[in-house]
Amino acid sequence: MRKVLFPAIAVLLFAVSAEAGHGHYLAAVAESEWTVDTSRLMCSLGHSIPYFGEALFSREAGGRLSLEIRTFLELDRQGTARIFSMSPDWNNNPGKRELGTAQIYFGKVPFRFDTSLARLLLDELEHGMSPTITLPDTEKEIRHISVSLSPVKFMGPYAEFLDCLECLMSYGFSQLNRSSVFFDTNSNSLKPHALQHLDRLADYMRAAQRSILTISGHTDNTGTGKYNLGLSRRRAEAVRDYLIDNGLSGERMRIEFFGDTQAYGPNVTPQGRSKNRRVTLKISRNHGRSSQTCGVTEK
Repeated sequence: MRKVLFPAIAVLLFAVSAEAGHGHYLAAVAESEWTVDTSRLMCSLGHSIPYFGEALFSREAGGRLSLEIRTFLELDRQGTARIFSMSPDWNNNPGKRELGTAQIYFGKVPFRFDTSLARLLLDELEHGMSPTITLPDTEKEIRHISVSLSPVKFMGPYAEFLDCLECLMSYGFSQLNRSSVFFDTNSNSLKPHALQHLDRLADYMRAAQRSILTISGHTDNTGTGKYNLGLSRRRAEAVRDYLIDNGLSGERMRIEFFGDTQAYGPNVTPQGRSKNRRVTLKISRNHGRSSQTCGVTEK
């Protein structure tokens, strides 16, 4: 995964420019750079803002588009910022219009935009405009601070970003982690719905090749404790064996089994017992980059 390093000299340069009353952070034409990072699990489009930080548009598999603007500065501004679409200085038709507002958060990620606002800013960049966030003045200091995204060199990486979104998985970690498949009474046979779920899980695990899967078998309270312990093990093994048959290494999976000792629902009703006849699936996610790119399916 791409990392952005902010050298200490940048903080010094910011301090000098602040004393001079400079408060507009924008990459110059020669400095403007957009970078894209693509996989079947995550698409990201980043833009460095000199002396301030980085803007990062991203979408995870199964998730929604978002935008974060990160900084290495200690911002003393609180409240609500205003967002404008500004025409670049070289544009023959200068203009400015307000797009909305954004809450300022404390810490290194002062701005987090939802899907609708992130899409709006991408549209403005696509049309050659410069989305600009203006921070409110403080009680101690009246000095306008604004942060802009440059449209220079945007279109090429943006096209790659859109291609990545097209082949991003429709399901991801949030849909698959701590999910369950269910069984009939006294059975360790996988049902059709369970097979569909495990196919999606196998697809995800092939893309997230550093992730580890914990498979936990459970039963209801039908039968003796000893029998239920063995049945919970056979259920966990059935899931593991199916995933191995679908190309996953057994070394990336570990099984555990608990019999009827970890009930999820009440064992006094048929509905409750049906919730307990299950195998739960926990993914331990490593945040290293997926080795799969768009259009690649590994078996």
